[in-house]
Amino acid sequence: MTRGKRGGYVYQRGRHSAQRTPHLSYIFDFLSSPESFPAIKEPSDDKSLLEDIMERNQYLTLEQSENFLLMNFTNKVQLILDQLVLQSGSFTGCQLEEVRQIGSFKHGTLIRKPNNVTTGLLADIAVIFKTLPTKEAISQLSLKLLEDLRPLCTEEESRTLTYELTDYGFSIINNLMHVNLFVTTLPKNFNSLDPNLHLDRRICLRNSNAIRHAKWIDDNCVHPSIKVLIRLLKDMRNRFSGFNQLNSWMINLLAHHSVMNWGKDDPLPLSFAFKRILQLLASGIFLPGCMGLQDPCEDTMFPVHLQLSLKGLDNICSTAQTLLRALAFGAQKYILGIETVP
Repeated sequence: MTRGKRGGYVYQRGRHSAQRTPHLSYIFDFLSSPESFPAIKEPSDDKSLLEDIMERNQYLTLEQSENFLLMNFTNKVQLILDQLVLQSGSFTGCQLEEVRQIGSFKHGTLIRKPNNVTTGLLADIAVIFKTLPTKEAISQLSLKLLEDLRPLCTEEESRTLTYELTDYGFSIINNLMHVNLFVTTLPKNFNSLDPNLHLDRRICLRNSNAIRHAKWIDDNCVHPSIKVLIRLLKDMRNRFSGFNQLNSWMINLLAHHSVMNWGKDDPLPLSFAFKRILQLLASGIFLPGCMGLQDPCEDTMFPVHLQLSLKGLDNICSTAQTLLRALAFGAQKYILGIETVP
């Protein structure tokens, strides 16, 4: 893959097709160039926009009762898995190396589902196999987990307890609560994976990356403003089809960048950071040929938007441009989802 005449990436067939040569092109972001664009006054919160942001954030945040139910169910699942890690000889179906919670619920950014969505409350757990993750082993682990989980649940909960095998591992389902188990294995086992017998190698790599992402988010996305922006972006992704290509990792990095990376140690005010997100997307931070946001969990320079389709990248940019114009005309309640178009 080489750079084309108009920038971006040109994919070449052949043995070197996996190589990526980045075109060092940056978008216009005046906050990143304070020497060239000195501020007349320090960025401050837009009071009206801030009030609407906090109103929407309160609506999107799980109620305390929902949070407690999902946390209780997730902890029961993890307790059983932790016992299997410590007592490896008690289960012959497979051997587990590590179990770790990942995902939105773990990071406190899970949002309330829209009224027309019935998938329930979701939590994610990564399970690292010490042995090879055969499809049979995954099925046996799901049955073992279900068997050990029933005594920890009430009689009513036990009746609705079930499992479902998925392409990433399996899910434990209890009424409207789902705990998704993302299965992977040790890196030394990756080259031994047979797609006919084991979980697909690409899925194992993706699930391993999810663990690395979770560690980075734990260390860096702790400021309340970042968590608020993550919730808002996930909600906007659900409501605006042009944003449906934004994955959770991109959203976390974008929210962190908007709040923390602006040339000063203090975080950017929340309403200003929300506007900045739309400005960055509208300027083409995720367009081909732009450096975008580098993946902090990769050793080499790797823009996080590189694997998205060209149409998806264009939709993200054009949607942000439309919303930015709407924001300039005072349509912030519509953008945030507080009001709908009459």
